[in-house]
Amino acid sequence: MAKLMMARFDFVEDRIIVYDKPHDDGASPLSNRAHEYVLIARHRAKPCDLETSLTIAQELQQEFPEILLIGSFARWLAGANVAPSDVDLLLPYDTDLIGCVVRWLESQQFQIARWGAPVSAEMAVIASETAQYFRAERLDSAGRRVSLDVSFSASPELYSSLATRARRLNGTRCVTDDVDLG
Repeated sequence: MAKLMMARFDFVEDRIIVYDKPHDDGASPLSNRAHEYVLIARHRAKPCDLETSLTIAQELQQEFPEILLIGSFARWLAGANVAPSDVDLLLPYDTDLIGCVVRWLESQQFQIARWGAPVSAEMAVIASETAQYFRAERLDSAGRRVSLDVSFSASPELYSSLATRARRLNGTRCVTDDVDLG
């Protein structure tokens, strides 16, 4: 739990809250005080290297034409005033394709994870029966971060509907309206 929280939040401070304890016949007669420790955290928006992210998205699109870009990155490519923190990708549900994409990402030095736990290409394919996405992250030597959230739709109808609405932006197929993957 601490690993997941540290990946998403900056801890600001901790406090001890002291309050009166209700009287209880079994309570110690020495004190009527109780206390709790509280950690205060702030959500951390991780910066995304947009230029490198676009290059990776274009390379993925060349290798796997089925990929659709969705979410804030697709809207940013369309000129919306948004600051993406990652690239959201959508694949049709195809275990062979999922495995190929994960192996390609691993070959590009991406770390593949699901809820913070490392996932191999084989595990991603097995988990795809119950999971709907995985995350791929890479940090280069200059500290630039590229983060990809790779989703796959179990519904061929949903993927087909989105694919027909996709438009080409900067060498990628994008769906720029809101997408509900269910």
